[in-house]
Amino acid sequence: MILDIGLPDMDGFEVIENIAEWPVEDRPAIIVHTARDLTDHEMKRIASVTSDVIVKGPQSGDQFLNDLSRFFETVASQNDMPDDLGTAITDVLEGKHLLIVDDDMRNVFALSRQLGGLGLEVSIAEDGQKALEFLEEAAEEKEQIDMILMDIMMSVMDGYEAMPLIRQMPAYTDTPMLALTANAMPEDREKCLQAGASDYLSKPVDMDRLVAMLRVWMYP
Repeated sequence: MILDIGLPDMDGFEVIENIAEWPVEDRPAIIVHTARDLTDHEMKRIASVTSDVIVKGPQSGDQFLNDLSRFFETVASQNDMPDDLGTAITDVLEGKHLLIVDDDMRNVFALSRQLGGLGLEVSIAEDGQKALEFLEEAAEEKEQIDMILMDIMMSVMDGYEAMPLIRQMPAYTDTPMLALTANAMPEDREKCLQAGASDYLSKPVDMDRLVAMLRVWMYP
């Protein structure tokens, strides 16, 4: 459960304390996600009812996903979950097909080498137009594309133009698509999401954050 503190009918602390009265086997893990600074008393109030809580401050969405991915791995380890579940979390990228759309070949080379080392099959398109052509051909051949990394600033066709056209293709209406851009203003993130991106990551790319986001979006 991802829980905000400032809820309209019952605050998050009351929710946690009510859940704490449930049988242990029925309690979900709880992540408190709030922009409000918590006092020492509030921190103790949370800690006293559950041990599986990450308290979030006003952090970026990509950092949240990074923490969330690590949280799932920790939960799997702490609760001695079956090996197949732990493997699914750790190796969720293995064998998945990812398309990188970027006209900076140095950046593409670095990303493809590192992501390929994680077991991903990586394809490359140099601009939005080539991405559309690649995806159309993949759909005709019924080839699965599991994730798209879309650079925003490109020649021929940029990411803002390409993403809405990709979303119009029946095979890719729900395919996770991560926008990569050197711009880091809140309005840039919103513009990416409106264009069809599932999420947003600023450049230069932090590989740990990127891998965490890929794991979250590709988790079955």
